[in-house]
Amino acid sequence: MDQQAVFNTVAEHLLAQNEQSLNKAGECSYRGHYGRKCAVGCLITDDAYDRRMEGTSVTNQILHEICNTQQSQLLKEALYNSGVIPEGYLDIDLLHRLQEVHDDCPPHQWEDLLTVLASEFELKEFNDDT
Repeated sequence: MDQQAVFNTVAEHLLAQNEQSLNKAGECSYRGHYGRKCAVGCLITDDAYDRRMEGTSVTNQILHEICNTQQSQLLKEALYNSGVIPEGYLDIDLLHRLQEVHDDCPPHQWEDLLTVLASEFELKEFNDDT
């Protein structure tokens, strides 16, 4: 997936879901209650998902290769196997920022924040058909 496709997929998912994906403890999760998925979780196919990747962020998993835990390997493999990022992909800033929108901000702010992200990353806004 290129950055525009990643952005469009996540924006469409977040705005349609309009709720955070949370686990029983109220923490953000790639897969949460009622079939909800977070910004990065919606990019991971069901076949590639492994619940053991929960509890860590894209930045902790991929950017910091030094943190080569089982969780980091599982998340990297899930993103590779889902076709989100190619092997050796290093520019995960967009994924991290999308994850922050989901994890750190209330849903009523998501549309505005996605508009800002589109501008920052020089992408078309999700609802921009031009």
